[in-house]
Amino acid sequence: MKKIKRIVVLFFLFMTFISCNKKNKLKGIFISSKDYYWQYNDECHPNGGLGSINFKFDDKGLSHQYSLGATKGYALVEGESLAAETWSIKNDSILTWGNRDYTINHIDKRLIVLVYKDSNNKDKNCVIRLLKVVDDK
Repeated sequence: MKKIKRIVVLFFLFMTFISCNKKNKLKGIFISSKDYYWQYNDECHPNGGLGSINFKFDDKGLSHQYSLGATKGYALVEGESLAAETWSIKNDSILTWGNRDYTINHIDKRLIVLVYKDSNNKDKNCVIRLLKVVDDK
């Protein structure tokens, strides 16, 4: 009986280790280096021609919004009316960003696809694409 208990404990420790590694790997993909940004595109709520919306996710659990200017490259947009949003990964497949949960539908080093339920129509799934772009200015 003790042997079975040890095996069960070791199994749970192993699964916890794997889960933590996957969460850290996903978190590492979101965090981009100095000159890289995630270009944001929401199929349900297009930006209405306001230009490119971009984000950086930092290792402290905050996301920061940037705009792309024609001459100066990316500029931080935050201020009095727009604050950094919190973000975290849970259950290895959910991004909690601000006050909403998004299912991570696809993730690699260049593209992240998130899915969420439309707040106006609970039967409709909305898709956000985050495409990694580089500031070459």
